[in-house]
Amino acid sequence: MPYEWLTKLEQLALQLDAESIVELLKQIPQEYNSLSQLLQTKVDNFDFEEIVDSVQKTVNEIRKIDNQ
Repeated sequence: MPYEWLTKLEQLALQLDAESIVELLKQIPQEYNSLSQLLQTKVDNFDFEEIVDSVQKTVNEIRKIDNQ
């Protein structure tokens, strides 16, 4: 997913905004359905901290690649 999408997901998770996260998940292409399901499970379990941690790790990896 694009960097902007990831940062939006992070913001919503920090705000504990499950409803908006569910709406954001609808933007995930069908071929990444497993990602959507995984994130939906995290939302259902109120595991926002893990969502934030995962996004931050992903964003850090993107930054490393961009700086190479």
